[in-house]
Amino acid sequence: MKGLAYAAVAVLTLSALPAGGAELTRTISGFEDGMTFPFGIDLQVSYDRYQHRALINRENHQNGDITDVAELRITEVKQELPIRLAIGLYHDLELHASLPIILGWSRNYGYPSITNSGTSSVANNCVSARGGYDCATQGGFAGQPGGYYDANKQVSRRGVGDLTVGVAWGVLSEKRDDTKPTWVLGFDYTYPLASSIDPSIPTSSSNPGNVGAKVQLFEPYMAISKRVGHVDPYLKISATIPHLLGGFHSNCDDDPSQIVAFPENCPGGGDANATWTRQDTGEKPPYMGTVVFGTELYAYDAPEKNQSLTIDLRGTGQFVSEGRYYNEMSDQLGKLLFTEQYLHMGATFGINFRGAKYVELRLAASYWHDTDHFLTNENVGTDLSGDGKVDLPGSPDAPDTSGEINPGYDFRWDGVGRRFRIGQVNDFEFSATGVLTF
Repeated sequence: MKGLAYAAVAVLTLSALPAGGAELTRTISGFEDGMTFPFGIDLQVSYDRYQHRALINRENHQNGDITDVAELRITEVKQELPIRLAIGLYHDLELHASLPIILGWSRNYGYPSITNSGTSSVANNCVSARGGYDCATQGGFAGQPGGYYDANKQVSRRGVGDLTVGVAWGVLSEKRDDTKPTWVLGFDYTYPLASSIDPSIPTSSSNPGNVGAKVQLFEPYMAISKRVGHVDPYLKISATIPHLLGGFHSNCDDDPSQIVAFPENCPGGGDANATWTRQDTGEKPPYMGTVVFGTELYAYDAPEKNQSLTIDLRGTGQFVSEGRYYNEMSDQLGKLLFTEQYLHMGATFGINFRGAKYVELRLAASYWHDTDHFLTNENVGTDLSGDGKVDLPGSPDAPDTSGEINPGYDFRWDGVGRRFRIGQVNDFEFSATGVLTF
């Protein structure tokens, strides 16, 4: 009880001065005149629920053309408890850290209404992993590798996410000079605390899987805003630059004969001609560029009472580059999959209510959409001999062996005319955040 009393006294005596501008450009200050305690503190605890629904199609040869046919419907729900702490080090200069606790992350698959086990292109598949045709024994993906496919699969993951630390500096502040905008420069670094996802390991609600990727992220960003009357428009531009750390997952880990079609080309796989490294077969996280734009509309503003009510209208556009990582088909195929580049776009409606000097509540609802993109798009390999093509083991040009083909390339789903593609993405997100600013 004594500790709680001390905390209460601290809350009542501290008075950090946030830089002016929209919420996206606010920073916590320290060593301001009149502050009882030299460092400002901002603590945020949120609840986020993200629902992802999409249709997974597969290319199919029909009457001489390649047509997308509906194969699976996926519904994914992720619930998180993000915790963020910011400390004001000096005038408009803050150090912050955030850590998400993933309360639940589930995926549920099923056939769409127009598909069943009799019409599924997977159930009627005649192509083998290594490129042969045998409809008598190769129907479906039940044979290894790739025997993880289940049209009614359920996946569960849970755990503590990755730690992000960063710094933000208000280069300009309209609170200090109302003739200028608020301009913030920042840099975030994400360190992968969570164990990496291995999609080949079965999961359940009682035995949830890992949530990490062993990828460190570097994110420089810039944000600017300028209030004019009751309107406060803003803009933020950022880039996400990934870099792998040790412990990342590779499709050639564990028993590659159960995962990849050409395990002999994995590092140490037995083919002396193969030059594929663990980095070649492992995770390749995507680069991302993001633009956030919008405006806050002041429905109520009483600075003398430290009270305000704003409506936040926001749009987001994000480019996600190609890469090999955990995507919507990874659980079905038991491996990381090479994913085509795409755009991730969304619109957000938010309400920010400050009821007292130290307390704020934020509510937001968002809709997101992804452009259609391939989920299985692995490169066939590398031409090592210079003959202009990738030779397969046992081919006339390589009768005994060939290290040219990508060990992870699978003719059943990476070949043109058989790839999986995701579309009709409709995502909904709700978040509630409580903020204490001392």
